[in-house]
Amino acid sequence: MMATVRTTLRRVATRVPVAKQVLDDRAKLRQAVAILTIEKQQLAERWNEKRSLVSYAFLKGSGIEIGALHMPLLLPPEAAVQYVDYLSVEDLRKQYPELRDLPLVDVAIVDNGEQLTKVKNGSVDFIVANHFLEHCQDPIGTLITFYKKLRREGVIYMCIPNKVYTFDMDRPVTTYEHLLQEHKHYPSQKLYLEHCREIAEYGEHLKTETDIKRCVKSLVDTNYSIHYHVWTQAALSEFFYRVAADFSLDITLEAMIKNQHEIICVLRKYSANEEKKQLADIRKIYSDLPPMWERLGTK
Repeated sequence: MMATVRTTLRRVATRVPVAKQVLDDRAKLRQAVAILTIEKQQLAERWNEKRSLVSYAFLKGSGIEIGALHMPLLLPPEAAVQYVDYLSVEDLRKQYPELRDLPLVDVAIVDNGEQLTKVKNGSVDFIVANHFLEHCQDPIGTLITFYKKLRREGVIYMCIPNKVYTFDMDRPVTTYEHLLQEHKHYPSQKLYLEHCREIAEYGEHLKTETDIKRCVKSLVDTNYSIHYHVWTQAALSEFFYRVAADFSLDITLEAMIKNQHEIICVLRKYSANEEKKQLADIRKIYSDLPPMWERLGTK
């Protein structure tokens, strides 16, 4: 049938120049879409490749991944994972009808990812939470929770959007002082509404008070999972270091890697004694080196 239609169109095109131009334009459009699809595939492969390389470098043992849905992190063979979400798979499909044709991970633990009340303290070797922290009303409290759930030398692996490259680009960076207020007053309806208004003004670029209020009401009524907070790479680095210092978390930022629109962050839990031991071992290596002139072969 399609072959007959194409034959007819070509026959018409030989007599009607406009029809020929339409056919040529359609062919160019198909070619452009094909190229774009290939480019998107290549971008996706590079994006996923970085994620996987970092995963293989840092993750091992048994851990959890929060909110994986249809895009779980690729893990090395020596890593075993259980998936955590705030709804069962059946309820997730109702909540996200756009994912109905995609395979979702098997949710083993139905729990609030910010609080992880069903995960014992000191029981996991790693926590994966990709594109999760920006949805948390209390990122400081979430990081403290993650820290408690980890075993010694456990790893937190997070991918967080870089506001510079996303629809949050015009929103102001969330300050650490603001996060402290949210941690102190969590949960706060007032602060939640402020975030919704910020999205309406700077994310949706609405100008009139009527439109802004309508957008805020829509977000509240649907309990939409908004990006409460936005960070640049520098702001994220400050956030991790200040939380560790202010809340006495023995945690080290081991990797921070730009990955297209997101930032891959790896944090490791250290005991103070373990860090001192590693520092002593490193110092011993350098103290055992022969004098500089001997290493350089001079006197």
